[in-house]
Amino acid sequence: MLGIAVDEGKITWDDPVTRHLPDLRLAVMSEDPKAECTLRDLLSHRHGFARMSMLWLSGALGRAEVLARAVHAEPLVEFRKEFHYSNVAYLAAGEAVAVAMGESWDNLVTERIFKPLGMSSSAVSLDQARRSESLALGYRWGEADQRSVVAPTVDLDSIAPAGAIYSTAEDMAKWIRFQLGRGEFEGKRLISEQSIETTWTPQISMGSANSYGLGWMIHEHRGKRVVEHGGAVDGFTAQVTLLPDEGIGYVLLMNLEVSPLREKTMALILDALLGEPAAPDESPTPDEAPIADAGPEPDLESYVGTYIANFAKFRDAKLEVKLVEDRLRLTIPGQGETWLKGPDEGGHWALEITDRISVSFRGDGVGPRAALVVHQGEFAFEVPREGEPAEPHPDPAALEPYLGTYRRDRGGKLVKLLVAKGRLVMEDKGNWVAFRAPDSEGHAPLRARSDHGATFVMDADGVCDSFIFRGQAGDQRFVRIEEGVDLPLRRELRALRRTKEWSKAMRAAGGMKSTGTVRMPQAGLEGTFISYSLGRDCSATHMDFGELGSQDEWTNGDAAWRHDPMRGTKALVGIELTQATLGHPAAVAGDWRRYFDSVSVVRKDELGGRVTYVVRLEKEGLPSRSYWVDAETGDVLQVKQTFVAMGQQIPVQTTFSDFRDVEGFRTAHRIVHENPATGRTVLVIETVESGLELEGDVFTAKEALGRQSVSTGKAPK
Repeated sequence: MLGIAVDEGKITWDDPVTRHLPDLRLAVMSEDPKAECTLRDLLSHRHGFARMSMLWLSGALGRAEVLARAVHAEPLVEFRKEFHYSNVAYLAAGEAVAVAMGESWDNLVTERIFKPLGMSSSAVSLDQARRSESLALGYRWGEADQRSVVAPTVDLDSIAPAGAIYSTAEDMAKWIRFQLGRGEFEGKRLISEQSIETTWTPQISMGSANSYGLGWMIHEHRGKRVVEHGGAVDGFTAQVTLLPDEGIGYVLLMNLEVSPLREKTMALILDALLGEPAAPDESPTPDEAPIADAGPEPDLESYVGTYIANFAKFRDAKLEVKLVEDRLRLTIPGQGETWLKGPDEGGHWALEITDRISVSFRGDGVGPRAALVVHQGEFAFEVPREGEPAEPHPDPAALEPYLGTYRRDRGGKLVKLLVAKGRLVMEDKGNWVAFRAPDSEGHAPLRARSDHGATFVMDADGVCDSFIFRGQAGDQRFVRIEEGVDLPLRRELRALRRTKEWSKAMRAAGGMKSTGTVRMPQAGLEGTFISYSLGRDCSATHMDFGELGSQDEWTNGDAAWRHDPMRGTKALVGIELTQATLGHPAAVAGDWRRYFDSVSVVRKDELGGRVTYVVRLEKEGLPSRSYWVDAETGDVLQVKQTFVAMGQQIPVQTTFSDFRDVEGFRTAHRIVHENPATGRTVLVIETVESGLELEGDVFTAKEALGRQSVSTGKAPK
């Protein structure tokens, strides 16, 4: 709609938001005191603000009220420096267009887009969509029954320009034809080609090779421009993808929440549309490489040359292939010379001194061979010809988070991850083992054997803190350590933290209740909170934001529930239940052995001018988390973890300060949670009561269950 308004001269992409919404003066973080957010900034998510989801989750505020509250939000990052997605930004842009055109956003979309395109089955509100008998039910995966269950339908009217359109595959195909027509549909132009191209033009980097335009993500597939966007709400997932320069595209609509099909099938579908076979991310492993020498009369001169080996204990070692009396002879540094026998039907030349090792050659059969491949057992080590570079990682800089020293859990063996010849390599007692690039799930096969490799686990900062190596000896776990530093043993760390005394004092204190204030500065919100705890398993927290609703969580060791203003109260199972259990205060300040499977002191660090020990804690099924422990007091000053929710992994940092003695143990009175999506949540404890007789209902969602519908994770009968 904004592009249509631009064509009609009612608005420009670079209009300040305040030109159309005078009261929406967002406090951007900029050295320029006159800097002001424009419509282009809103549409490209380069405004520097967080999601501000609490402003609209409850549906209690209308669109104008949401924007009025957004004015009080503090920016998350510097203006125009980073991509940060925010639905409130699109609400603002939609309302600005409505003002400029003198008509509501809902009517504009219906009259200027739906009707001209013949999208008769599409709607701009849940009320409209419910009038159709074809409205689909949405589903999400229910851990309890291990099957999909009906998800509650969510009304997004208060944020409508950001995600309240309901449509069908047939109608969306018309939208795609309109886009591929660059604004023209069935001979009628709705918007200029220039405006369409503007929306497809990168405005800010999203990292790696992805950029964001105006409402579109932009990258390449096999050298071709891809313009796409996906999204998800409770129970539904959608993906629209265009190859505009090829004139093709597709839409994928699913009534399933957090489906991996949205991203996993994109390359497959694009290849099918292009009529091209899917290609691997990198060239084939050596043992899968085409062999050009299986013929009975190979050109022996093409194999002659020097090949540079960098595997196992070889470092730039020169393997010489010579032609002697019409036979090939191989010289291996430190191992002498041997004749090559063959080749066999597979193009392998066995060494005369042993049938356990053979070589093959890579090349197209014309001119010198590009590489020699050493085959030993199930392994195939590629050795490029001198002057031919080894195939590097596509982005060597991306390997930095993996580099370091790691210790094996069993036996304490040390290995190093390093970059050699542009590749990620594990050095084990002088032997080099090279990996291919880790995929999006952290899996990296060996270059010499694709069924062996490693699965890397990243911490909340995107740094590898451990990996599972899959090899001939089975799966082995390695944990990052810092070498050459005097680190305390685990029992010494427990003594520093006075774990026994803390646990004893907590038991003596009985039921505890804390009250205080909660502030979400990146959403401009303030409220109050009450938290309860009893023993090592029971806890409950309630954050109250008045008319915007509350966020609550209960856990009693065996069960847990979470409540938010949009989705109501949900019973937690699986990973979510485990995470809730680890939210108990004792999982931070108490005896970690009670909550985690393993505890490792990995390095020294400095935090806020204080010397700290960094401790890695592991719990099966969850990403590891790191605790920064004050080397003098034993206080946990910071926790970094990756929180798993709705199929996503969210890095969360929690900082603890203002420690005070309460009933014989120290506890932080200021707690700050921070993540890149929502910004900071600041809790300040004002009162602490102990010795309370707390009933079991305090640690269940019984009251919430009695007054509203609840998602239990159970399948409907």
